[in-house]
Amino acid sequence: NKTKHHRHEFKWGPDQQHSFDEFKRILTTYPLFLEYPDSSTPFVLTTDASGIGIGG
Repeated sequence: NKTKHHRHEFKWGPDQQHSFDEFKRILTTYPLFLEYPDSSTPFVLTTDASGIGIGG
């Protein structure tokens, strides 16, 4: 974690919020739709783990 190692203060301002909002828009706009799988058809779930990060 770069903010912890170098002791930088975490900052969240208008630029960061704009980037976050744009990222969410891209993830939910055609042709890249992220949606729940259709439980009536087979699907594959792939996961990844890290020894240094914590996800939520």
